[in-house]
Amino acid sequence: MADIKIRQATIEDLDFLNTMLATLAHHENRMAEFSVTPEQLATLYFSSGSLYRVYIVSFQNFPIAFMSTTDAYASFAGAKLLVLQELVIKPEFRRGGLGKALMAYLASYALTHGYAALKWLVLDSNASAVDFYTSIGASKIEGMSDFLLADDALTQLAASHCKSIPDAMSASRTTQSPATSELVC
Repeated sequence: MADIKIRQATIEDLDFLNTMLATLAHHENRMAEFSVTPEQLATLYFSSGSLYRVYIVSFQNFPIAFMSTTDAYASFAGAKLLVLQELVIKPEFRRGGLGKALMAYLASYALTHGYAALKWLVLDSNASAVDFYTSIGASKIEGMSDFLLADDALTQLAASHCKSIPDAMSASRTTQSPATSELVC
């Protein structure tokens, strides 16, 4: 692994990042959902105030993987979490120890930067990834489910806010000050 280098991604990496995300979508049988463009990635990853850290992993100066992280927090513990958004390795470089080395890199980063834990999502159907993550000591969060509100459901719920909040507030037994109950509809 001596020839492996990790560096922060730059705007010049957009085509590689987009290609790798397409690789991930294909691997997860989710190409029908894949629509991101390099321009959208530029805004997401490289705009001022971006919430993401993006890294390119190279072997002999040739990009072979990328990772992106962001922050979250554990409310009950009062601690910050390092969230792995993506870890995508080119297929020909998988199963040789690179994934474990990159997860170890992220674990080290988390510890040296004051994070309490490293967290990520994996498809239940991706048995090899679940097995890999378990083998490095990760545990599945039992009793929790991920939810996603998107597309028409997101639009419909957002449109309903002007109707539901005033009704809920008038039914409430607590007094709301005008400053906290004012809505823009």
